[in-house]
Amino acid sequence: MSRSQITAGLSKLLEQHLAKSTERWAREVRIGAPTECRVDYMSIRCQYGALASLGGIEHAEVTCYEVKSCMADYKSGNGLNKLGDINCIVCPDDLRRKLILGTELGVSGWDFAIPCPIGCRSFSKPIKYNGEVDGWRLCFFPAITFGNTRKIPIAQAVWAILCGQKGV
Repeated sequence: MSRSQITAGLSKLLEQHLAKSTERWAREVRIGAPTECRVDYMSIRCQYGALASLGGIEHAEVTCYEVKSCMADYKSGNGLNKLGDINCIVCPDDLRRKLILGTELGVSGWDFAIPCPIGCRSFSKPIKYNGEVDGWRLCFFPAITFGNTRKIPIAQAVWAILCGQKGV
């Protein structure tokens, strides 16, 4: 499978996951702080339900997703900005294993989402992903983080998602 096919498959799986949630989201979100950057996907979830109360918005949780199809994509220098409360790398399982078990710097504090076959319950062996969507879903591996890691104000994140208008 080509890099673009794997990226398209990972993006489709992430969009399916986000469409099932109550979060508001957009893709290719541009943020201007501290310098201009782009996040592949960004979502916002209110802590107090779907009501848009001021307190609910102020305590909302921002998740940024970066889709990486291979090690060359990871090392390209694009993405990996860690702007949200939760920052997630969506990638094939073999890349996740290389990043976690290898000597790659910058992976601490990142959640991982990998494609896995529906019904899969074991992750003892690497799962080979070829860009398929049917019969697959994302499995999430949360990072251990302490405190608020978001680098941008909630109002800026909400505005960026509203201006993106490419998601839901």
